[in-house]
Amino acid sequence: MRLVWLAGVALSFVGAASVALASCAETAPAGRDEADAGVDAPRKDSGPWSSEDDAGDPVDAGDAGPLDDPGIFVGKWHALPGAPSFCDVRVSDEPEKLASKWLPCPSGRAGCRKLDTSWTKHPPGAPGWLVDVSKGPEPTRIVNGKAYFMIRRFWNSEQWVLGNQIGYMYLLEPLDEPPVLAIASGPIALIDNEPRYCHGEVGYGDYGVSYDLGTRDPRQTATQNNGSDTVVLGWAPWGSLSTFTTKTVNVKDFGLGSKIGYFLEPALGENSIWFSTRAPRSVGIFELAPQAARLLSGNLSSEYPTPAPGGAFVFETGGVFAIAFAKDDGTYTRVVTPTSPQVVTWKALDRSNGDALVWVESDTGLGYQNATLWTAPFATSEASLVRRRVGKLEDSTSSGGGGGIANKGVFLSMSGRNEATITRLSDGAHWKVVGEPGERFTAPVWVDDQEAILQIAPDPNGVRNDDTYGIVRIARSTLGPPITLPTP
Repeated sequence: MRLVWLAGVALSFVGAASVALASCAETAPAGRDEADAGVDAPRKDSGPWSSEDDAGDPVDAGDAGPLDDPGIFVGKWHALPGAPSFCDVRVSDEPEKLASKWLPCPSGRAGCRKLDTSWTKHPPGAPGWLVDVSKGPEPTRIVNGKAYFMIRRFWNSEQWVLGNQIGYMYLLEPLDEPPVLAIASGPIALIDNEPRYCHGEVGYGDYGVSYDLGTRDPRQTATQNNGSDTVVLGWAPWGSLSTFTTKTVNVKDFGLGSKIGYFLEPALGENSIWFSTRAPRSVGIFELAPQAARLLSGNLSSEYPTPAPGGAFVFETGGVFAIAFAKDDGTYTRVVTPTSPQVVTWKALDRSNGDALVWVESDTGLGYQNATLWTAPFATSEASLVRRRVGKLEDSTSSGGGGGIANKGVFLSMSGRNEATITRLSDGAHWKVVGEPGERFTAPVWVDDQEAILQIAPDPNGVRNDDTYGIVRIARSTLGPPITLPTP
């Protein structure tokens, strides 16, 4: 499910596991998809787990039991803490066995590697959505000096409607190190001839790892969302990722509408789990110590919280598209008001540089035009913000810098169908990153002193828009010297 922002209108699509509410009165920040990863094809082995498995005992890979095992549950697994018995969602006891593998690019290009996706099959003619690292406002980030990726793997069905998923996994791994966490959902089962709806999302941050699991007992009557207001929240500190604290909440605890309210993309800060919410469109906060649930004060129209010391940066999406800083108690303060007539279309933090704020302002219309890159040292109010204009962003995709990654004093953003740009924040000098033949870039993933990493999709003729199916890593040493801006 792709969320596309065009001509000032938020076009939304409704799905059983993720529901986006249409808003014809506002334009949203650029660049992210709200993806439905939770409604899977029925499995012919149509029973729930045994009571022993529900109790959380380790489950061997052989217990997964689909008709043709897609190899989701490699090694030992146990039931996700807090998950009801009708949810086949598990956490790995041996995540290191699921490490990503990187292969030389088929073109033979120096300094180019691709993710090995042999763990899944590509349905003929349409690889489908097989991997994604673009979930949330900050899908790849530095924690305690180390860069982590949250890679989502998908297993697609060849026996049902093309593109249906028979399983998915969230895999958290440092770059070129073994994974530290894997949470996965297996092929969906039928109970009383009804499919289960248990959709989980996983996030991470300074504190550790968190998840939210929307549930519906298939014996309950379905509604337009997942049929239930019940959500299981779980969190664990970095020092003990095998020990989750859980809390079952109701969406109404956050002030969300019954049967239509839901969460998107959890992000874990110092003290709270942060969410984008719908019904209303706002930011939800679950404060860990008191286990308190709330929305931003006054239900501020907002989304995409990016945790930072003392709270989180959020997009304001009502009226002026700006950036605010929210605290764990739900109060907030405006930090960035865009330079009229432009709007804020993306934000990022350079966590290697004291959480320096990086953002993009663009003209609205048919896509985002005349994108301009700005930066400032970390600040939590407009009065203390010292903004500096970096320069124009080259961008033929009209994405307004959407999905851009800030790190090591540079900003990686999309600039063409199969082209990205690394912009140096100190002076606007930049490097062009060109993808492999027959492919296109779908989102930035990471940038550091050594590499630019991007998601890719097939693009044999410059027309097709197949979903993401891989990741490419390109050595910055192969990019040559930067293109410097002319002296004013």
